Amino acid sequence: MNCAELQQVLQCSKAIGMTYGEIQAVVQLAVGLNVGLYALKELSLPYVLRQRKDLGSLKMALGEAKETVATIADRAERESKTRELNRILGRITRVGRRSTKLRDELDGFLKFMNWWSGMSACISLIILFYTAHNYGHETNDLIVAIIYLCYLTLPIGVLINLLARHRGGGLLQEQNDIYQELSGII
Repeated sequence: MNCAELQQVLQCSKAIGMTYGEIQAVVQLAVGLNVGLYALKELSLPYVLRQRKDLGSLKMALGEAKETVATIADRAERESKTRELNRILGRITRVGRRSTKLRDELDGFLKFMNWWSGMSACISLIILFYTAHNYGHETNDLIVAIIYLCYLTLPIGVLINLLARHRGGGLLQEQNDIYQELSGII
């Protein structure tokens, strides 16, 4: 085998597989994205906390409405409005349960995502050092598969946060509807 044939074989083998040096940029991006996932929780957690705070304000408004209704002189009107307020209290209780369930689910997901993104960032850093050490060598499929797994945390984290914001937004809208109904009673 002459020198030209050897160069052609080496170029063909390089075209098929990637070297560790070529894959370093992919690993660096995985490290950055996994570290960035820690900040992603800041997008949905305040949203859910605001919804919980608004729920407390709604309960206070209901208490004030009950005090106002208690002062109505007409017994039939007072009893009618009291029934409506009790129905609203039931809606507030259901929203409160759903809000607590959402907060608990989000806490569990965030703990898992923090753990998983931290592990992925550590694995990516180890692979980054490994690729720097083996810069010119061709990668094996296991390293590439591990890198793909490290990227998996990003779509899962984004999906969890989008779902939490969507569900929290639905709860906020329902609370606004209850406020409107409550102001219509008084």
